[in-house]
Amino acid sequence: MGRHSTSSSSKTSSSSGGKHSGAPGSGSKTKTVWYCSSCRFGPLNIDIDEYCPDCQHRRCSSCTVTTIEYNPGR
Repeated sequence: MGRHSTSSSSKTSSSSGGKHSGAPGSGSKTKTVWYCSSCRFGPLNIDIDEYCPDCQHRRCSSCTVTTIEYNPGR
């Protein structure tokens, strides 16, 4: 995991943490993640990471939440 380098505080939300996206059979999925507003560490799994492992900051409304696309098994 690395540090999030942008200073944007834009937030997006998604009701799903693992929906399929893209062409059927592509294997592409989306995942909702968050970046710590205190130290910018991330991405962190919104489903299991309540605290930042780098600085122990608890996820709050100032933390950036976004949806990323990934390919499982690659």
